[in-house]
Amino acid sequence: MGLARTSAERAPAGRRRAAAACLGLLLSLAAEPGGSRFEASPLLADVGPGAWSERLAHPDPDVRRRAAWMLGRHAPAYRAARSLASSVAARLYECARRERDVGVVLAIVYACGRIDAPECDAALREMAGSESAYPPSARAAALRSLAARGGDMRAFAPSMLRLTASGVMPAPGDDTAEVAVRTLAELPHDAFARAVAEARDRSQGVASTLRAIGRRGDLRWARALLDALRPVPDGHSSGLALAALEAVSRLRCVEAADAVVALARSGSDLALRRGAVRALASLGGAFDASIVRGLLAEPALRDAALDTLGALGDREAAPAIEALLAAPWAGDRRAAAEALGAIGLAAAVAPLAARARVEPDAGARRAMWRAAARIGGAPALAALRAVDDPLARWALAELLVADGSLRGPDGVSSRDASGALVAALSGAHVDLSTPSADADARVAAALALGHARGDATGRAAALEAALAREPDEAVRVALVLALGRIGRDDDAPAAARGVACEALLGIATRERGAGSLAPAVALSELGALRVAAARDLAAQVVASEPHDALTRRVALHSAGRLSARGA
Repeated sequence: MGLARTSAERAPAGRRRAAAACLGLLLSLAAEPGGSRFEASPLLADVGPGAWSERLAHPDPDVRRRAAWMLGRHAPAYRAARSLASSVAARLYECARRERDVGVVLAIVYACGRIDAPECDAALREMAGSESAYPPSARAAALRSLAARGGDMRAFAPSMLRLTASGVMPAPGDDTAEVAVRTLAELPHDAFARAVAEARDRSQGVASTLRAIGRRGDLRWARALLDALRPVPDGHSSGLALAALEAVSRLRCVEAADAVVALARSGSDLALRRGAVRALASLGGAFDASIVRGLLAEPALRDAALDTLGALGDREAAPAIEALLAAPWAGDRRAAAEALGAIGLAAAVAPLAARARVEPDAGARRAMWRAAARIGGAPALAALRAVDDPLARWALAELLVADGSLRGPDGVSSRDASGALVAALSGAHVDLSTPSADADARVAAALALGHARGDATGRAAALEAALAREPDEAVRVALVLALGRIGRDDDAPAAARGVACEALLGIATRERGAGSLAPAVALSELGALRVAAARDLAAQVVASEPHDALTRRVALHSAGRLSARGA
C-alpha cells in the first residue's frame, strides 16, 4: 500500500513535488549512521586530529564546535593508537572544563562519548554530576553518553531525577525530554529502581520516569503507574497520568485496566479522558468493550472511541459505527470509516461505498474508499471499479498492490495519475512516451511498473526504452526508481535484473555531469544494488565533480557501498 500512497501524495502537487521527493530521498543519505555534513569538504583528507585539537582553543565558538564534532567523528581511528586517543581526550577534557557555549559543550559530549579514554570518562562524569554548572541539556546528554558506555550509573540516578523534575524537560515530545526518557530507560536495574523509588512527588518532571518504565518493557514497576493513575484532589496530576497511560499502552499492562476505564468514563480533564480511551486499545480482553461503545455518544470522545473500537476489532460495534457514516461532522465520518476498515467486516463495504458516492468532504471520502480497499475481497473490488472517482482509483491501486490475486478493470483510462497507476498494476499497456499524456500520470505509471507483477524482463525493457526518450525530469527520476525496484526484486529473473542494472549504469555513465537529477539517483540505486561495474564510475564522480554537493554526496555513499578504491 505504500506505493499507492506515495504516488497519491505526489500526483496532486505535480512534477515539482515528485522531484522534491526524490531530492529528499537523496539528501536523507546524510542522516544514515556514519554520515556527516563535514565529510563533503574536499579539505577533510588534509586535516588530522592534531589540527582539529588545536582548533579547540579557537576564539570562534563555531570553529570549536566543528573541531569537537570532527574529533568525535574520527574516534574509530584512535583505537589503534592509544597515545593519540589519550592526547585528544586530554584536550577535550581541558576544553570542557572552561567551555560555556552550549553548542560546543554538546559537541564535546558527543566526542567524549565516542572516544575510549579515562579523560573522556572524567569529562562526562564532571558534566553529568549533580553539582555541575553546565546547562541541563548538556547534563542530560552527558548522562546518556555515560549510560551508553555501560558504566555504573547508580551515583547519577538522583541527578537524573532532579534534572527531569526541575521543569526544564517536562513536555512530552520535547527533544530534551526524550533524551531524559531514553537515558532513564537504559539505566541498570538497581539505578532505575532507585530513581523510581525517589519519584515520590507529583511534579511534572517525574513524567519522564513513568515514560521510561514503558520503554523498559518491565512490569516490575507497574505499581508506580497505578499510583499515577489514581485521581488526587489537587487536580494537578494530569501530566503524570498521561505519561502513565503512555507506559501502560507500551507495556499492555492489563493490571491497570480498571484504573484506565475509570479515567475514561468520568473526570473533568478532557485530554486525560481521551488519552485513557486511546490507551484501552492496547488492553483488549481486560475490560468490557461495551464501555467504549457507550462513549460514542459523547462528541468530544467520539473519534478516540472509534479509533479504539477499530483497534480492538469490535464487530458488535459495527452497526453503531455505520450509523456514524452520516454524522454531521466530517471528522466523525472519517473516523467511522477508518474504524470499519480496521474491523474488516465484508458487510461494511456496501454502506461505505454508498456513503462515499455522496460524500462532499474529500478527506472523509478518501477514508471511505480506503476502508473498503482495506477490507478487500471481490465486493470491495466491484465497488471500487464501479465509480469514476480519482480517490476510488487510488484506493483500488492499494487493493491491487495488497492482493495479487485480483485484477483491476479492463480498459481503465490512464488520463490521470490514479488511472495510470491502476492501469499499470492491472497489466494494461501504458504508453510512457506519449508527449500529450499527463506527466503526473507517467510518474505514477512508471512507479507502478516497478512494483507490478509478472514479466519483469518486459517491464525493465519498457522502462529502459521510455527513459531514452522521456523529456520530463520528474518522470525520468520515477523511471530510474522503478528500474532500481526491479533490480532489488529477488523473485525477478536474473535477465530482468540484468536489464535494470545495465539501464541504470548506462544513464549514470552517459549523463554524468549534465546537471540532471536522474543520473545521481541511478548512481544511488547502483550502490544499493552493489553493482560492481559501477565502482570506477563512483570513484570518478567523487574525483571529478567536487562542486556538485548532492552528486558528490551520493557518489561517496555509493563508493563506500561498492568498496571503490581511491574514492
